Amino acid sequence: MWKGCAAPNGARNGVFAALLAEKGMTGPENSIDGSHGLRELLGKFDLGPLANKGDVFAVENSNLKFFLSEYHSQSPIAHAVELSQEVSPEEIRNITVHTYWFAWSEIGSEPEKWHPTTRESADHSLPFIVAAVFRERAFSDLIFGGDRLNDPEIYKLADKVAVVEDPSFTAMFSKKIPCRLVVELNDGRTLVRESEFPRGHICNPMTVEEIESKFKGLANRVISSDKTSKALDLLRRMEGWSSVDALFQVLESPTLS
Repeated sequence: MWKGCAAPNGARNGVFAALLAEKGMTGPENSIDGSHGLRELLGKFDLGPLANKGDVFAVENSNLKFFLSEYHSQSPIAHAVELSQEVSPEEIRNITVHTYWFAWSEIGSEPEKWHPTTRESADHSLPFIVAAVFRERAFSDLIFGGDRLNDPEIYKLADKVAVVEDPSFTAMFSKKIPCRLVVELNDGRTLVRESEFPRGHICNPMTVEEIESKFKGLANRVISSDKTSKALDLLRRMEGWSSVDALFQVLESPTLS
């Protein structure tokens, strides 16, 4: 369960550190080169240059998730969504996901990946995710809970899913995020979809409209559509901010306060 709290906890720690700094608390001045500093603990390394005005900051090269699911499931989900429009689950003999070692190890290796019992295990279970997409003919994070998590038809199809490490894909990772989805049908036909980068990767970026649509879909779960629109308007103009107070006021949810 902790995984879902890790990012919020990191954000909380960052805010707390900022509040301490505002009150005058300081930290080690030689955290890199000093005693017990990074170089002493990790060995010699060179720091990359900080971006100057006009340069690209590292945050601008961040990969985004198009789907609300584990990152290495992004391409399999996209291919499954596309192919699910062409075939029904009853037509499928088997499904094979060809991927790189890390993805196989993380979300497609242990036996429990085929029969997850909790939300935390389901969203890291590639066979379950792919099977659920073919059953639903779409993706939604609702598959990770409620009736879908106990749907015998999803598990029946998941048993037909194989996750295979492709050594050539492993050699490409992480410069590329390759995936091949192969669906063999009962009538002998084979359907294949393959990609090198999932939607949202810096080499296959989401559009501004796609990012805003994802934000609206998630924010509207806890705040009104009017507040969501106001938040987006503020975020579009964030380079001129002198304070973040206005954004936090808009994002405040009655259900969370």
